Amino acid sequence: MKKLIILPILFLLLTACNDEVEWKMLDDGAQLESISEFMMDYFEGWSESLTSSFSIMENYFVPNSHVFHMQRRHHQQLISERKVEYFVEAIDPVVEYNDHEEFRLTWIETIEIHQGEETMKEERQRAYYISEGRQGYRITKIERLDD
Repeated sequence: MKKLIILPILFLLLTACNDEVEWKMLDDGAQLESISEFMMDYFEGWSESLTSSFSIMENYFVPNSHVFHMQRRHHQQLISERKVEYFVEAIDPVVEYNDHEEFRLTWIETIEIHQGEETMKEERQRAYYISEGRQGYRITKIERLDD
C-alpha cells in the first residue's frame, strides 16, 4: 500500500523537476532596438574598462552574481596580459524571450584584440542572458557556445 502512495509522489516530483524553459523569438522592434543598444553600450564599456577599471562594468551585471565575478576575473586576466578587446560585429543575432521575463541573445561575435603592437581577430559564438529590472537591463549569464 505504501508503494502505491510513493509512486505518484515520485512521478509528480520527476515531472516538476523537468520544467524546461521555453524560448520564443522576440519580434518587438522597440525591445530589439533597446537590447541592441544595451549590448553596444556594454561592449564600449568593456573596451574602456580594459584601459581603466572594472568599476565601469558594474552597471551591466547583478552585483555579486556568478557572471559578475566571472567577468571580473576575465577582466583581470586581460589587464595582466595587457590585452584590450574591441567589438567589431555580430553575425546572425537571434533574440528570444521566455515566460520568466528573460531575454537570450545568441550570435557569433567578432572581437579585435590589441596587445602591444599586435592585433588579432577572434570569432566566438556566445549567448547572453539579459533581464530587465528597475535599473535597466542586466546580463545574468554568458554562455560560450563554441568552446
